[in-house]
Amino acid sequence: MLEDKSFESYAVGGCVRDSLMGKTPNDWDICTSALPSQIKAAVYPLKVITVGEKHGTIAVLNRAKCIEVTSFRTESAYTDSRHPDSVDFVKDVSEDLKRRDFTVNAMAYSKKRGFKDLFGGKKDLENKIIRCVGDPEKRFSEDALRIMRAVRFSAVLGFKIEGNTAKAVSDYAYTLKDISAERIYEELKKTFCAEYFECVENGYENVFASVLGEENILKARFSCVKNLDCDFVLRLSAVLKDKQSAQMALFKLKADKQTQKSILSIMDALSENKIPQSRIEARFLINKYGVKSAEYFLKISSVIRRENMDKAKYALNMIYDIVKKNDCTDISMLDIDGNDLSALNIHGKDIGNTLNKLLNLVMSDKLKNENFALINYVKQNIVK
Repeated sequence: MLEDKSFESYAVGGCVRDSLMGKTPNDWDICTSALPSQIKAAVYPLKVITVGEKHGTIAVLNRAKCIEVTSFRTESAYTDSRHPDSVDFVKDVSEDLKRRDFTVNAMAYSKKRGFKDLFGGKKDLENKIIRCVGDPEKRFSEDALRIMRAVRFSAVLGFKIEGNTAKAVSDYAYTLKDISAERIYEELKKTFCAEYFECVENGYENVFASVLGEENILKARFSCVKNLDCDFVLRLSAVLKDKQSAQMALFKLKADKQTQKSILSIMDALSENKIPQSRIEARFLINKYGVKSAEYFLKISSVIRRENMDKAKYALNMIYDIVKKNDCTDISMLDIDGNDLSALNIHGKDIGNTLNKLLNLVMSDKLKNENFALINYVKQNIVK
């Protein structure tokens, strides 16, 4: 539609990179010589979102997908470390590509106009290298979040960060303090969930220290992250020092409540550090922390201390078997409830106390989780 109106237009950035890697892109970005007002006119009657129009971006809704279309532009300084203070629209795609972060993201393609690769992005892609476009210090000074993006791309793609870029990543890590917690959090999640986290586990600890707090992490633990499932809660829990440190780091990140709750539960289990070696102990672990936190505690325990590996794996298999066989580990799973106890003339707080006592007996294999057995025990031992 843009080309039909005689505007130069290219697919640009991640979609070109992914296509060259043989991957199906998740998102498509377009850069064009058209100005924002011209973009809107050219794509009519498709619906558009104009939130980014000030900076040259029009989001076009097509077949339930959102395609960002941005005018060729150059950028001024980033005073807020997020948005350029001003943008100048230009007519040359080469000027637009110069402003982009990394060479592998600065390639453009048009079926009509061909492949644009001014900075050796294709070669860096083939050699699995993350390299800044131009001067790394300038790129990171413009937008410090690019530091996190460099680390993230390395971890996601399995690429090495080129020497000068790597040095600037470390030297400028402290500037991440100027970036909003929300943006840091999103990059951090993608990085910790990445398949090739081992690419950034050594040499970039100061980047993670800058966003999580130096005092909140155990740098020696980063080497164990690659041995854990690609799960943010699991992997982040493995490198945090303790519950108090976790609270401080999660507050700093403005993490969502569910993530905070999950990680703090895991930190409690890690601080207690009692790896169950019997089915009864495993049930009580689940009861205290929940299945998922118990599972993550054991997975972390299996990789951070060599002497715990076999014990933790044994306990983990017990956890899975308990879940599979639906062993009783919670009051809600008891084959008796408050109505049954009320019928036996037990009321108020005594109902909760009685149910807890019955649960402990069931989890300890001292009483069967059967309605008749439970009621009979109450009649003989609790009802006066």
